[in-house]
Order: sequence, then C-alpha cells, then structure tokens
Amino acid sequence: MDIDNSFKMRDEEIMSAIKSSLKALVKDKNLSISAEMKIIEDLGLESIDFIDLVFELEKKFRIEIDLNLLALELAKFKERRFTEVRIVDLYEFIVKTL
Repeated sequence: MDIDNSFKMRDEEIMSAIKSSLKALVKDKNLSISAEMKIIEDLGLESIDFIDLVFELEKKFRIEIDLNLLALELAKFKERRFTEVRIVDLYEFIVKTL
C-alpha cells in the first residue's frame, strides 16, 4: 500500500469513528450525518453530549484531548460560536492531535 492510500484510509477511519460516535448520541438514529453538519445546531446535541463525544473519541483513538486546547482551536475556525462547530472542524483537530 502506498503512503497516499495509507493516509486516505486513516483519514476515512477517523471520520467514520467520529460519525459513529455522533450517531450513538443523536436522538434521530436515521439521521444521515455529513462532515459539514454543525455538531450542536444540526444534530441537536447539548454541550454535555459534546463532552461525552470527546471522551468517546479519546478512548477510540487512545489519545488525551485537552478540552481547553480543543475549545481554543475550534474557536479559530472562522470565529464560529461553539454551537456552529462542524464535524469536519473536530476531525481536523483530531488529525492534528494524532
């Protein structure tokens, strides 16, 4: 397997893990989740659900996510409010963390 395919597979696995973790938290289990969706606004999650999501992702990826650093990083994405953070924003943070 070449390096580009290896990174692509890793990236797809990361996004898939984030989406599956979110799927477990949303009330509408039939909801189709896309990377551009806003975690709070579009998925109807509460801030405590976001914390649960972070803990789940820490276990899945065997990493430690500093919530303060995460909040600072996510705030940089076009100066979005917390409720406007997209799935892809969280994905990009995790990729940088790994």
